[in-house]
Amino acid sequence: MRLLLVTQVVDTEDLYLSFFTQWINELALHFDSIEVICLKRGSYNPPSNVRIHSLGKERGAHFFSRIFYIVYFMLLIWRLRSRYDTVLVHMNQEYVLLAGWLWRLLGKPVSMWRNHYAGSWLTTVAAFFCTKLFCTSEHSYTARYRKTVLMPVGVDTKRFSIDDSTRTPKSILFFARMAPSKNPFLLLEALRKLTEKNISFTATFAGSALPEYEAYYQSLVSRTEHYKLSERVLFVPGVPNSEAPALFHSHDIFVNCARSGMFDKAIFEAASSGCHVLASSDDLKHQAGEAYWFDGSVDGLAARLDGLLTSDETTDTLRDQLLSVVEKNSLSSLGAALAAELHSNYRPTFIKQWLWHLLFILAHAVPKTPRMSLLLYHSISNDISNRFAVSPASFERQLRYLRKRFDVVPLSRAYEYAAGLQVKRDSVAITFDDGYSDFATAALPLLRRYNFPSTVFLLGGEPDRRELGNDLPLIERIHTDALEDSLVEIGSHAATHRKLTKISEEEARTELCESRRVIAADFGITPRYLAYPKGSYNARVMQLAREAGYEGAVSVIEQAVRAGDDPYCLPRIQIDKGTTPSVFAAKVTAAADWYYALWRFMKR
Repeated sequence: MRLLLVTQVVDTEDLYLSFFTQWINELALHFDSIEVICLKRGSYNPPSNVRIHSLGKERGAHFFSRIFYIVYFMLLIWRLRSRYDTVLVHMNQEYVLLAGWLWRLLGKPVSMWRNHYAGSWLTTVAAFFCTKLFCTSEHSYTARYRKTVLMPVGVDTKRFSIDDSTRTPKSILFFARMAPSKNPFLLLEALRKLTEKNISFTATFAGSALPEYEAYYQSLVSRTEHYKLSERVLFVPGVPNSEAPALFHSHDIFVNCARSGMFDKAIFEAASSGCHVLASSDDLKHQAGEAYWFDGSVDGLAARLDGLLTSDETTDTLRDQLLSVVEKNSLSSLGAALAAELHSNYRPTFIKQWLWHLLFILAHAVPKTPRMSLLLYHSISNDISNRFAVSPASFERQLRYLRKRFDVVPLSRAYEYAAGLQVKRDSVAITFDDGYSDFATAALPLLRRYNFPSTVFLLGGEPDRRELGNDLPLIERIHTDALEDSLVEIGSHAATHRKLTKISEEEARTELCESRRVIAADFGITPRYLAYPKGSYNARVMQLAREAGYEGAVSVIEQAVRAGDDPYCLPRIQIDKGTTPSVFAAKVTAAADWYYALWRFMKR
């Protein structure tokens, strides 16, 4: 699946949003490609499957900037429409308000990440255009919607690790944007109470202020001087996320005063770095317990700091208890959770349903000769997070429809058809990619019931799960009995599921040859046919398939087989979670060819 990601800033040096480049890197592991639209681009070297499109704020603003950004944004989402299947908007509901209607018309499911206690009727309007909303806090404004899914916070635990070598005892860190929502005055008032009790400490307020909050920041500095805390309290500018570990490693206690509903990721970055954490967030209280929580009052925070600063107990005892919670909120956990939700976001829109229905009617109104179609399935299961999964109930309903109206034939018959041998009746061949174990446990029993032949394309090697996009169990030797069924033919899906067009010629040759060898060794059958991983092929890959000994190959071009088609790129029609009964009926008619022709026209 291909993702469009919309955000404010893509810059590893940005003081507030540099972390988002790590999100992009993680999501890139779960999607075929990602198009990123940002307001401003800075320093960032993206993965090979990520492209960045900036609206141009880095070049400076002018009087008409806002109008330019809006117009260019709308042009971009239209121009890129053939390069993404689903949309994720990060934090800024304005993008959804601008383009939600267009994405709906294009059939692009929209999700929005918004994690903040504040919101308005505009947030509700934006939510209307979204299929799903994501946040980390059950107190976030967006948590009220039924379509909201709570997510891990997303901390790169590989970068934030414990290092006590530079840690200053009894040192307190406040690290956040200097703004009312972060509430730095609360900590300052608590520090004043500690000085009245002659408790020893040092404190650092690390963060910068946006222009609109500069006066707020200066009043914080002035209040510090008024309380005569300047010798104990240090103010330093904010630093990008790449420099944050050093800041955490040099302090003993981290304090976060943001109210519930925001659940700052800095809480978990600090904990992962070895700081003892105190936060007023009820979300942290619910996940980790009261040992890391204070009630949001000055007295409450002062009392908790008093206990930590004067106790003989080291912070090691308490901080270790938080690490398991940190791991559940890791960046990898967030990436996997987001990818699962976004992949399951796919569904046919009303317009697509209507178009398929119209084309189906037209297909029955024009004269036709018997057709040959190849159907492409992946998983037969009730996995709601997998866009490519078809439920067993839906699969049986589709088989029942085919039995009444079609001849279901082996894949080899499609190659005879492409070579010029016609069929007397509309015919289909059924194929499965990836070789999930549910083929043996769920699909094959139904195929046997209807006496339908099928071809399953297995991965002949150790699959790259990032390329495969899931952790579903694959067919193993224990399923040999099922694969020896006379109704089943085994094909090859290469070795690791990497795109053969994106690797070197030697690597591609190894993928094709090694897969045949492994499948023959494991199951006693040398595959005759190949299914290109992710449908990725070109003239070079087709020639390599011939040289590797395959008699033919299939693609994911969604149209019927035609006489004269190249046997090394026969088209197949995908059947997935979004294939409703009416769409399925249309896909096995000429409607599929016309729909694909319209898609190619729109892509151009």
